[in-house]
Amino acid sequence: RVTEQIVFAGLGAYWLADPRDDARMFYGGLMLGVRLIGTDRLNVSARGLLGVGQGTLYDTVSFADARHPSHVGHQDGLFRVAYRQNFLVAEPEIRFSYEVVDGVSLNLGAGYRATSADGRMDDRLRGATGTIGVQFDLH
Repeated sequence: RVTEQIVFAGLGAYWLADPRDDARMFYGGLMLGVRLIGTDRLNVSARGLLGVGQGTLYDTVSFADARHPSHVGHQDGLFRVAYRQNFLVAEPEIRFSYEVVDGVSLNLGAGYRATSADGRMDDRLRGATGTIGVQFDLH
């Protein structure tokens, strides 16, 4: 919901776009934002998401890593382990918006994702973010 084309409140959902199969992540929550400078046609805004998410990280480990006494069923002694965790997330963002045609805007954003995931998971789930989007004004 946009009020007076200055203040924004809504819901958002994101997922990790990763070409490797070593991590999966989904999160969503409440988004709040405000236009900092500009007009309806061209502007810069600050937004933030506060919400919850779930991450799954995959590692390949050897039986020696797991201190497992046998290699039953695994000829090379390697197997894949998944770590899954729920977390809280906060993601502030600066967004540039340009109205390409009446009612259709292109959005580009940069931010930082911080999570409450513990230890090793947090190191791999937090970090810089980038967004690209198309916004349709339906009123």
